[in-house]
Amino acid sequence: MHDRAVRTARRARWRTAAMVTAVLALVAAVPLTVRGDDRTAPAGAGGAALPDRLGLPPFGALRATDRPALGPASVVFSGQARGLTGLIDENGTVGIVGADADRYRTWTVGFEAPAGQGVLLSPDGRFLAAPNGSPTSPGVDVIDLAGGTVRRLPSPRPGSVGTGPAGWAPDGSALVVVDTTPANPERSSYVNTLSLVRLDTGRAVRLLETTQLPVFGSPLAFAADGSRLAYQVGTKVLVSSPDGRQISSFPLPPDTALAGKGGPGCPTAR
Repeated sequence: MHDRAVRTARRARWRTAAMVTAVLALVAAVPLTVRGDDRTAPAGAGGAALPDRLGLPPFGALRATDRPALGPASVVFSGQARGLTGLIDENGTVGIVGADADRYRTWTVGFEAPAGQGVLLSPDGRFLAAPNGSPTSPGVDVIDLAGGTVRRLPSPRPGSVGTGPAGWAPDGSALVVVDTTPANPERSSYVNTLSLVRLDTGRAVRLLETTQLPVFGSPLAFAADGSRLAYQVGTKVLVSSPDGRQISSFPLPPDTALAGKGGPGCPTAR
């Protein structure tokens, strides 16, 4: 019953986030717009580029860690389509497209974790962050698409029953994760914790802890230089430094939401 409740809460969080994140509509809508074959246009000659269009991963597509290594990716996507949906999960497999050629790979989480929400590509396209789904030792798997290896980042929050990626730092040196922890022995309510984890040292800085469900439907609104980050909790946006010091906050107008990163030197809004 507990595992089912956690999975239900996780699905609710992803679905709530998806409704308020228009910037990721392309990722979520890929299966509705791709053609029903495996032919894809080249990503472009002479360097990394976005593909002209997306196809579905071909039957028997290699996994993200298989040899030969894919290298940096240009885009990841998920949805209700052949090769992306398993027997029981809805968005448990993501498609990955290479940055310098029309090569496809896949990565399976095993439960609902849509691309752009539960699975995040690093800014340079080299790393993929996905929840490991372990009920006993939750954490985030960081998949090196260039090296073909997987590094597991353990949850920085003791007692967590679920950990997932929430956003990459602009230079890829750190990953923000969100943990869900029971607030009482009965597990009738939960605490949500947001932490920034340095990939080189594994050191974690707690940014926020709240019983209110944060809205993490898109990558966090990091400033371009990484000196600040913004995240939404309810109808309020909080702006913090990477060391966890809160700098400012402001309310959002009705029916609006934080959409993603902003321009140089500032998050989405001041």
